[in-house]
Amino acid sequence: MYDCQNDSCHDFAYDDGPLSSPLAATQPVLKGTLVASAPHTDHLTTLEQLSRFAHQRGYSWRRQDSRLELAGVTLPDALAINTRFGGSLVISCDLRRHPPARFA
Repeated sequence: MYDCQNDSCHDFAYDDGPLSSPLAATQPVLKGTLVASAPHTDHLTTLEQLSRFAHQRGYSWRRQDSRLELAGVTLPDALAINTRFGGSLVISCDLRRHPPARFA
């Protein structure tokens, strides 16, 4: 996983292919809050497009001026949003797994 604030990278893997084991089906998914901000008023249309995308995916969202916050976003959708809208919007996302993973 890449942490852009600290310019650091940690091992992280994501496989969106078929489930490899019966145990994988019971694993909780990463979900969280995604915040998108329009850095310029020219990008407010892109923010509106993102709100439509979120609505189509069934996410609840809240918009305040040039900022849009989506709740319960999954990792695949966060990556899709970043790919599709990251060129015009500033995207920030905090994804977590519930319950948190335990490390030995």
